[in-house]
Amino acid sequence: KITIHLHAVLRERAGEQRLELDGLPEAADVAAAKAALERLRPELAPLGHVRGVLENTYVPDAAALADGAELHL
Repeated sequence: KITIHLHAVLRERAGEQRLELDGLPEAADVAAAKAALERLRPELAPLGHVRGVLENTYVPDAAALADGAELHL
């Protein structure tokens, strides 16, 4: 399970600041989390242009996500 923190327009579209995302594969990356989020919350799509942040650092879509990660979009 990871926590996704939404900022700016994404937070406005979702109507909430934080979402929990369960069921990602063990080797999930930022791209997999964004794709899952688009399926679960289509009002947030498209997310291809949105940069992810892990631990205060912008990361590429190929960055691995550990269980318990906090991804900011």
